[in-house]
Amino acid sequence: MSASRTRAALVAALLLAAAACSEDPLTIEGLAGEYVLVAADGRGLPATIISTDSLVVEVTGGDLLMLDIAEYSLDVDFRLSDPRSSADPTTETFIDVGPWDIGDGLIMFQSTRPNTFWFGEVNGSEITIGIGEPDFIENRVDLTYRRVSGG
Repeated sequence: MSASRTRAALVAALLLAAAACSEDPLTIEGLAGEYVLVAADGRGLPATIISTDSLVVEVTGGDLLMLDIAEYSLDVDFRLSDPRSSADPTTETFIDVGPWDIGDGLIMFQSTRPNTFWFGEVNGSEITIGIGEPDFIENRVDLTYRRVSGG
């Protein structure tokens, strides 16, 4: 086989593999991969999600790992500060792990918190997940993660 035919066959195989991977993204296999946090409530990072007289909370980063065995690991990095104080901000990381599934066009993440589920939507290579207290929708933050590998 000539070098150009070999290259053409290789390119065709790669295109078929990519198409198979993205053909139906709302499958466990299609969504499995690594994602990086790129936005909170539609704003690029760092993004302020709470701002009061005594507390400012900024989302600074995070990751989402979705395995093809329907398990996930999600983390969100925060910076907390008191605008009345000259003290350095503190940092915290929210971590959650558990099973995930797909239904009715949504991704459902079963939190380690009792009776708590996070719901996500897919838009191209991004997944936006609503995180917050289930009884208080106004305290929810929408986190957008962008795929960096997998699929």
